[in-house]
Amino acid sequence: MLPEPLAQQWAALLLAMIGGAYVGFAARDGRPGANHIELAGGLLFAGIGLAGLHFNPLLIAAGYVAHGFWDLVHHRHGPYAITPRWYIPFCVVYDWIIGAFLLIWWGVRLVR
Repeated sequence: MLPEPLAQQWAALLLAMIGGAYVGFAARDGRPGANHIELAGGLLFAGIGLAGLHFNPLLIAAGYVAHGFWDLVHHRHGPYAITPRWYIPFCVVYDWIIGAFLLIWWGVRLVR
């Protein structure tokens, strides 16, 4: 396993990149409404990662859990960017597994 400070940096960076993936989907989609929504979401998750590095790493873990819910609202209709069919279920499961792991890993350390 990575040393905890490095793991926190990687987890925050990956959270920002995952949030940014929807910006790419929106650019491919081309609808202006999708671009605005996905850019806001990408900035939100990048901000959560940054806040987790500066204040409390549990924010990063919570960001992954929250991103799983963000994934759930993305479907094939509506103003959101159109994503590949396999992407949403994959990302929800990934986000929640990583979020739970980080909550346990970093949460146990904070309780001690």
